Amino acid sequence: MINILSKEIYNKIAAGEVVDRPYSVVKELVENAIDAGATEISVSIKGGGIDYIRVDDNGGGIEFDDMPTAFLPHATSKIKTVDDLDTIMTLGFRGEALPSIAAVADVTMTSRVAECEMGGEIVYKGGKLVSHCECGAKLGTTVTVANLFERIPARKKFLSKPSREEAKILALIEHIVLANPDVVLKFESENKKFSSSGEGLKSAVFAVYGDAVLKNTVNVELDEPHIKIQGFTCLPSFTKPSKNYQNVIINGRYVESADIMYAVYSVYAPY
Repeated sequence: MINILSKEIYNKIAAGEVVDRPYSVVKELVENAIDAGATEISVSIKGGGIDYIRVDDNGGGIEFDDMPTAFLPHATSKIKTVDDLDTIMTLGFRGEALPSIAAVADVTMTSRVAECEMGGEIVYKGGKLVSHCECGAKLGTTVTVANLFERIPARKKFLSKPSREEAKILALIEHIVLANPDVVLKFESENKKFSSSGEGLKSAVFAVYGDAVLKNTVNVELDEPHIKIQGFTCLPSFTKPSKNYQNVIINGRYVESADIMYAVYSVYAPY
């Protein structure tokens, strides 16, 4: 017999392609905030993000009537036609983040747009809408995620211990800071606090690596018709034992490119 899966089961399976650990939740929510034009973003976690995640931003917000739609699969404000895929510059566009997160955790979102005096709050538990009502809210969006995979123990048991999950999230935050040096980004957990000033790439490098690294770097710039490169590279006399200090950002997105990393390595090889 061939069965048609229920919406609840399908959403939980589909969520696994987008959300597989706390790192994924933070990544999706922070990228949504950046796409919404946020200049200040704060991230708070507990239990390595397994117990609690809160992402707060000062972006454009979501209108009250659009809040339930935002939790529907493939609902997005970032593309309208297939031609938009050729020019899209946002970090996300598939409309999978919020429904995927809501399918595997308890989610509360509050948001307000500049045109409205009142904001809205919407609550999902285990993928089901619990409430949606007007409320007082600051401009922007706040999303809290609790009890990740609590109802899916088979998924939860594959998570690392909280300290390791936290380390993955902190590394993500550092990459986002380097990729978005004009955004103020704050991170807080039971064990760690981190913040960037949003004052440009130099301040971002200082926030992530400190003055000892920054003072051993030089600025690099190249401006050609179809490509622009800018950043910092270390002096040949200053070395590190691994490639973990190499960060490649393309169009505002952190990427892992073996080709580019090898190109940098090969230039430094004689030194």
